[in-house]
Amino acid sequence: MCRKIWGKVMAVMLALLIITPVCAMTGCSGSKEPDNKTSVDYTVVENADLPEELRKLIESKKDKVMRLTYTTKDYTYVVAGYGTRETSGYSIKVNDVYTGIMRCTLTLTL
Repeated sequence: MCRKIWGKVMAVMLALLIITPVCAMTGCSGSKEPDNKTSVDYTVVENADLPEELRKLIESKKDKVMRLTYTTKDYTYVVAGYGTRETSGYSIKVNDVYTGIMRCTLTLTL
């Protein structure tokens, strides 16, 4: 049962790649208008493809709501989790990922 729930937690885990350079560039340039948005390309990464240290960090925080970033030499991972649920069948849907004035925004649905 715990393995099944952990599988669902990992399925809802969101890992975004190549977001830091885009966020950094947008923060230094662009319009000052608040609704100026630039879409960001991202990839949802499977647990097996994550760096070992990040997998351990997620494992230690998986029981509670979590939002974290983890950066390697090549990628920045953005992780979102809603904690362990009593039943299975949950997933996180990525609605939108974009940059604005000095920030990256992710909109998710559980």
